[in-house]
Amino acid sequence: MNININRFQLTDIFNIHYGVFYPIKKFVSKKDFESIIKKMRMINGEFFPIPIYFSISKKKINKIKKNELVYILYNKQYICKLFIQNIYNFTKKRKLQFAK
Repeated sequence: MNININRFQLTDIFNIHYGVFYPIKKFVSKKDFESIIKKMRMINGEFFPIPIYFSISKKKINKIKKNELVYILYNKQYICKLFIQNIYNFTKKRKLQFAK
């Protein structure tokens, strides 16, 4: 499956790849996301205040399966492959509730 991304998603992919978001090495799992929002730490205890996640539409989510390989395109050009390990959703309201 191909997924077209925007400039912000492209920047996140590059930042992960080049270690800008160290110690993050991939988009975070739901457990890490919730831990980062609540404690500013990943579940392994490492400090990291920004949850880095890959956002896609509900329509695409329904087509993607866990443990699937997807091809990432930006402006119709191939960028990379991502292996989908976790699929989860949240609302902005829930994200704000975690941050309280």
